[in-house]
Amino acid sequence: MATDEPGGRNGLERVQAWLDEAVTAGVFPCCAMAWGHRDHPLCFCFAGGANEDMLFDLASVSKPVGPGMLTLLALEKGELKLGDTLGMFFPAPEDKAGITLEQLLTHTAGFVPAFPLYETDAPPYRAAETILSYPLASAPGGAPVYSCMGFIVLGKLLETLYAQPLHALVTERVFKPLNMRRTAYCPLKEGFTVFAPTETDPDSGEALYGVVHDENARFLQGVSGNAGIFSAIGDMARFAAMLACEGGGFMLKDTLQMAVANRTQGYEDSRGLAFHLASPGSFFGDRFPEASFGHTGFTGTSFAVDGTTGFYVVLLTNRVHPTRRNEAILPFRRTFHNRMYQAFALSGVSSV
Repeated sequence: MATDEPGGRNGLERVQAWLDEAVTAGVFPCCAMAWGHRDHPLCFCFAGGANEDMLFDLASVSKPVGPGMLTLLALEKGELKLGDTLGMFFPAPEDKAGITLEQLLTHTAGFVPAFPLYETDAPPYRAAETILSYPLASAPGGAPVYSCMGFIVLGKLLETLYAQPLHALVTERVFKPLNMRRTAYCPLKEGFTVFAPTETDPDSGEALYGVVHDENARFLQGVSGNAGIFSAIGDMARFAAMLACEGGGFMLKDTLQMAVANRTQGYEDSRGLAFHLASPGSFFGDRFPEASFGHTGFTGTSFAVDGTTGFYVVLLTNRVHPTRRNEAILPFRRTFHNRMYQAFALSGVSSV
């Protein structure tokens, strides 16, 4: 193994130094990080006291890991079609009845980015009805507007389709087949005990451990289409490796190719089916090519996969501890991806 490779001795020391510097600079209190090439992980790194057992709140990375994967599998089996509309599953108002599954997955459904479900009078089980009664931000089918509300509706659609709760569906159809044993919704109920703390609760003054950070997901009792999954770095490396291996037996190569095709061409924000695609100014930085895909989470989590070479990087942090006002992760993540891809390109593995 070449020492300039990210997993080589000199490369490993540089990566560790970057992460330690980020902790010292206050980018995040702790992190766990993995990078690999196709199905062969190159290395793991930890900083700020994190370890391989620690679970991080994935926040919006839950979107592709949970409902995103469920939907792709349903499309693969013919149980759903991209043209299926909300009106086929819910008594939706006229302006929303024609919203398609593809529009939900690409954030082109026109839903507002977010609003506080917990401040409405409706109970959690009426979340889909509450969202469908809320005014759209724009007409469906236009420019992508990133929306947590659309993915909450997607989660409810999947529960309606299969007549099972979302957490049970994702556990049986995604976590277990991928051997993601340290990944769960509501991890405290599942018996997990090692967590990266998130934001300090303004009411109690105590940091949240194992309790989902997103307020809407918390209102929905920890299980939501937009957030709620907790995971450890080894499991997320398995997930990214599956994607880097073009489905890796979990899904068909054609299904993944369909998911990572740019469906919002002509707009600044490039979107696939539940995936964010590399574009100028995006979190991927400047080195990951256009064929790259991944996602980020509000708590400071992300993964990026180069679909051409099979190189992938997973970064789990708790940048919202003790406060969400810390936004240093944004420039750090882009620079870090540049550095990681540069080291990977210099290693020679990218030509394999």
